[in-house]
Amino acid sequence: MARRRTHGAHRCWDLERQVRLTAGSLVLAGLLTGTVAPRATWFSGAVGAGLVFAAVSNTCAMGQLLSALPHNQRDHVHLADVTRRLA
Repeated sequence: MARRRTHGAHRCWDLERQVRLTAGSLVLAGLLTGTVAPRATWFSGAVGAGLVFAAVSNTCAMGQLLSALPHNQRDHVHLADVTRRLA
């Protein structure tokens, strides 16, 4: 169930869920492509290695890339807007 926010931009899926979907899709695409071009299965292995590195180093390059997408950006609050609304 998606969480509702009372303010700011609404992001339907948490970033972790987006990373799992993207990584799983890349692995699946690599495996399916590997049926035609066997070397493409190495792509799935590279994605898996990236996930292992992300877990060991506690960093996530894919998460950083996904967080930069426009639908993951939050609205910025400016002090001038807040004071005008309070007045």
